Amino acid sequence: MAKQVTAAQLQAMQQLSLTMYEKFAEFCDRHSLQYFVIGGGLIGALRHGGFIPWDDDLDVFMPRADYERFGKLWRSDPKAPYKYVRTGKNLVTGDLMAKLCDESTTLVTTYQQDVEMPQGFTFDILPIDGCPQPGSARRKEQKALALVYSLYNSQTIPKNHGKLKALASQALLSLVPGKGQRYGLWRYCEKRMSRWPIAASSYITELCAGPKYMQNEYPAEWFASSVMLPFENTHIRVPVGYRDYLSMAFGNWRELPPKDKQKPPHDVAFIDLDTPYSEYMVDGRLVLPA
Repeated sequence: MAKQVTAAQLQAMQQLSLTMYEKFAEFCDRHSLQYFVIGGGLIGALRHGGFIPWDDDLDVFMPRADYERFGKLWRSDPKAPYKYVRTGKNLVTGDLMAKLCDESTTLVTTYQQDVEMPQGFTFDILPIDGCPQPGSARRKEQKALALVYSLYNSQTIPKNHGKLKALASQALLSLVPGKGQRYGLWRYCEKRMSRWPIAASSYITELCAGPKYMQNEYPAEWFASSVMLPFENTHIRVPVGYRDYLSMAFGNWRELPPKDKQKPPHDVAFIDLDTPYSEYMVDGRLVLPA
């Protein structure tokens, strides 16, 4: 069950996310890796000059080649300040993208409270991929591969997409019950769906953010370069076509949502940003206070 995040906790989450972004950005700049702040962080920069008052984190896009290179470089750097977390052969997080985890904190979301994984505050890194011509057979193939990837990578039944999709997902998961088989299947789909290089594509898409966003087909020039925008007491890097991107992804982003929608996007089961999650581990399992 989700718990109400206090104003002080939300402010601390925002500051921690900004600190993680700055360390991530410094690392990427040092290694000539491309990245863009997107989503709520970008809306916040334009509409509020910083965080949306009720938002709780920053997210970034990375072109697939940079995304894969980043993971290898970060994991091999002994001075990297956060743990790199991504579903693999021996770890299933329920997330489709990579994350950086601050192991000096504890933050457990409702959908991951029973998952054996690093349970600190995280910073999301989503890949973007080259997109075949919209409406083409190859584009349809890419979306089909992305759907199969999403199901077997997350290994969870999708919520809020209708009972029929939930039943179909359950049936498909039951057809491939073994962890090794599921891993092999989603890795195959991941390689196939990301085989269109951005440099050779007229469009870009996001395949690791769920069924809704994988429908988006952004003109490649929107992400051909980046610009800096003021954000809180610093600046963030955003795609050069940031306004067009926001309009396609979020519609009328300039207008505030209804009051009942003005709340943090993540459902939190437990939060303690002053304590490492390791201190809540008992016999290898996370045990949270009642």
